[in-house]
Amino acid sequence: MSVATERVLPPKSPLLPPAVPPSDPGNVPSADVSPAKLPHPPGPANVNRWAGLTWRHAVEFWLSPLQYATKLAHRYGDLTSFLLFAQRAYLVNHPELIHEYLVRRRDDYVRAPWEMRVVRQLVGNGILTSEGELWTRQRRLIQQAFRGSMLPRYVQVTVAGTQERLERWESGKVVDLVEAMATLMMDLSIRTTTGINPEVIGGPTPEDLSEAVIEGAHQMSREMAIPITPPAWLPLPSRRRKREAIAAIDAYVRTAIQIRRADPNAYHDLLAVLLRAVDEEGDGKGMSDQQARDEAATILIASAHSTSSTLGWFWKLVLAKPELYERLVEEVDQVLGDREPNLEDVPKLTYVTQALKETLRLFPAAYVLFARMPIRDTSLGGYRICRGGWMITMPWVTHRDPRFFADPLTFDPDRFSAEREGDIPKGAYFPFGHGPRICIGQQLAMAQLPLVVAKVLQQWRLEPQAGFDDLATHRELAIRPATPCKVRVTRRDAPLSRKPR
Repeated sequence: MSVATERVLPPKSPLLPPAVPPSDPGNVPSADVSPAKLPHPPGPANVNRWAGLTWRHAVEFWLSPLQYATKLAHRYGDLTSFLLFAQRAYLVNHPELIHEYLVRRRDDYVRAPWEMRVVRQLVGNGILTSEGELWTRQRRLIQQAFRGSMLPRYVQVTVAGTQERLERWESGKVVDLVEAMATLMMDLSIRTTTGINPEVIGGPTPEDLSEAVIEGAHQMSREMAIPITPPAWLPLPSRRRKREAIAAIDAYVRTAIQIRRADPNAYHDLLAVLLRAVDEEGDGKGMSDQQARDEAATILIASAHSTSSTLGWFWKLVLAKPELYERLVEEVDQVLGDREPNLEDVPKLTYVTQALKETLRLFPAAYVLFARMPIRDTSLGGYRICRGGWMITMPWVTHRDPRFFADPLTFDPDRFSAEREGDIPKGAYFPFGHGPRICIGQQLAMAQLPLVVAKVLQQWRLEPQAGFDDLATHRELAIRPATPCKVRVTRRDAPLSRKPR
């Protein structure tokens, strides 16, 4: 089993309640209590508590982070502390504590410097990596590209691009839906972000860009797993591939920027909107070419990986339950009939959306949030948090907590029905992150995903093949299926018996 592949077993016992409930007002220390006087959160014993020689914790956390984090949460409760070598790490599991440190006390933390150093090499100083006023300004500008008035255009591109890909399938042939969805969503990410082809002559093609984004994200996810990585200039194969990926992304995006600068109103993709955006609440200026390049690279990488992994898991989970699959087909037939879907259909595809939300619960797009580092001694939940520690939050763990989700390992889309969704505790479900840095593209993702699913179900019958329901995970920027989801596809040429509503 490779480092990035993990089979996560069900827990042997339910999660233990925290020693002091986070909702207890007495759990939060008063302002005059020094954090140094508070105890460390509970956690596993160290090999040598004074020297911090905790190789076993580091190795287990590196090899099996999903299993290890789940085990710690089940044993020690909502806030766990453990040593990784000489560095103290904290695993935050409860929604109230997560909100406390990511929102109410966010000024006590910065994003982990080693992770940001790795990310900046690929996406520059974009919204993922910037801090303070620069981040606030960039988010205001980027929001203009994701406002509701832009969604119909992106949806049009999504439907057209999906149709083109589906037309390449052959009736009676076997298709790996994990690979097919990865290719499709990368294609859609390029189309919505930088257009189909910015008339590049003698430069990278969209296919080259796709390969560069995949390779760049792969290298980035590997390097973020450890605080120390080899310098980019070393003559190693991995360093060479990384340099080539960055060069291809730079060449493609910068050429696209030049073309849009030359004719600002000719394009309507995300990049064009970014270049036209003006910070009316701030300095009244727009983005520089470098800022636009960094934001475009960020969107390309983040959107393609998160949405493709979600669809890969979706098909594995849905096809394992034939009655659920048929219910989805029935809904798509009732809503669409044989016409093309559009943005107005998304709210009508209620069960499709429920199934996607449940997929994101079990396999969240952001299975672990970027680590934070306290810049001063502080406290959380009545415990001491040391300056320079590593704060880790994993939606994967919280989403599988039986206190928040009944029968948490069961795929049950009805838990997101109108009647039951209100039973989910506030903050217990956060597949796109939490707080001010929540994913800015989640509205677009939750419009694209149901429409892609609807197009597939509208046109093709899917017959699962052996091994399709293997749920082994592969960790990259997102949790991806480690095995294929092979299905035999048959075109649905017969007239639909249900009328669209």
